Amino acid sequence: MKNFWKDKKVLITGASGFIGSHTIERLLEEDAIITAAVSPATSIKKTKQSLPYKSKKLTIKKVDLLRFDQCLLITKGQNIVLNFAALDGGAYFKMQYPAKIFHANSLITLNMLEASNRNNIQRFLLTSSIEVYPGNLPSRVTEKYGFRENLDEKTEGYAWSKRLAEIAAKMYYKEHGLQTAIARLGNVYGPRDVAGIEKNRVIPTFINNSLQGKDIIITGGGLQERSFLYISDLVEGLLSLIEKYAVADPVNIASQEYITVKQLAQLVIALTKKNNKVNFEKGDIIFFRKRRISINKARKVIGFKEKYSLQAGLEKTIDYFKENL
Repeated sequence: MKNFWKDKKVLITGASGFIGSHTIERLLEEDAIITAAVSPATSIKKTKQSLPYKSKKLTIKKVDLLRFDQCLLITKGQNIVLNFAALDGGAYFKMQYPAKIFHANSLITLNMLEASNRNNIQRFLLTSSIEVYPGNLPSRVTEKYGFRENLDEKTEGYAWSKRLAEIAAKMYYKEHGLQTAIARLGNVYGPRDVAGIEKNRVIPTFINNSLQGKDIIITGGGLQERSFLYISDLVEGLLSLIEKYAVADPVNIASQEYITVKQLAQLVIALTKKNNKVNFEKGDIIFFRKRRISINKARKVIGFKEKYSLQAGLEKTIDYFKENL
């Protein structure tokens, strides 16, 4: 990997976000030259303070990715583009703003693909999501199911923006040869993840509540089965995908260790060594109860393998939250 990334000029959008910030950290270890693009509303000073690393090879710039002229300018002179920027949120946010989400995410993707093509970018990373899959699928969901059926209306604005992004990337690869890696991401967690109702991030929310002595609230019966991939495992997978499989063909990157939401809450309480209660509430959002994502393709094309078990990753994440409460 070092030979591939050393001294490469890499643009990372969504750089102040959870995945973007960890990717920056990893690429600086590989001696890449990073331009970190953050939204105009983001404070560069606060972004610098929040990042656990300092480097002369890191430059932070404010960019409005909804404006093509700014996308064209920020991609100029870069070798590789990693596009993490997206409008996202919890389930209620996705239900309330489907058009806003679809418009923003689609426009960002199209702007960045066109700007990258015009500026002769060597490689492009498109981050898609396992939300492109409908809920009523077989137990082992492979990449072929990404466009087969309609999506859940509750979150279709976000999911369709990801489907559109994948189609656009494939068209740019076919017509212009823009080498693009497409990663369909599962649930991810780790240090610097953000808790809160608006984000609906289950692991940081559970950890925060447990450490603060609050009850953990679960919507539904808690029998929904999920998997969670530790952030450093995701980053390694993404960088390998860019290097080895930038052919505009989607690849699932997700954990294969499954747990119910109720069991997850109990595990967090045990690891934080607290005595919180787990309470259940009724909700008007019902998602798939059980769905397992196949990563056979990722294993085959990039040799993907998880390093962290869920418990090991949770322990590191809990340590971070203890230090930053």
